[in-house]
Amino acid sequence: MPAVTTDYGAAGHLTTHALHLIDRHPRARFHVSCRHSLDVPAVLQALTEHDCLFSLDFHLPSAPQLIPAATPWLPHAATVFVNAQEHALLTHHAGPRPCPETVITDGPRPARVLLHDRAPHVAAPASVPAVRQITGAGDTLAGTYLAHRTRHLPPAAALDLAVHAATRHTTRFPLTIPAPRRASS
Repeated sequence: MPAVTTDYGAAGHLTTHALHLIDRHPRARFHVSCRHSLDVPAVLQALTEHDCLFSLDFHLPSAPQLIPAATPWLPHAATVFVNAQEHALLTHHAGPRPCPETVITDGPRPARVLLHDRAPHVAAPASVPAVRQITGAGDTLAGTYLAHRTRHLPPAAALDLAVHAATRHTTRFPLTIPAPRRASS
């Protein structure tokens, strides 16, 4: 079973931190959140030089600058995650299918996965009332999708499960910080 490692507080020295991890773990699998202040070309160049598997996602405020910066390395990415607006930018700079899998989300509307050699698969979220801020729904979708693809589920099945998880995320009340203590059993 693959392990997931996170390093909190790394944003203060994001590019240096990312390059250090890539050097320490050649041929590993990485998910890169392309946003300021990451030096996207340096990180993507290092990932391709080290034969790492990687996926990318973008953040709308920085996408107009970082999608063009990432374009030379998009064919090396296993999966790219974008929302509908970012997909328009991606298509403008890199064509309609710049990597093996492109996952496109559009809020409460259906998500799609575009593949080089197949028709797109569409997964519609259930119509449920959201009880919380939508913050985190995209991260939930991407994380769930990648977890299932790592377990070799086909893209369509992974997208269906990811859309379900993101929908469920929006229908749950968030935990308070710090989380309330549970009684021991």
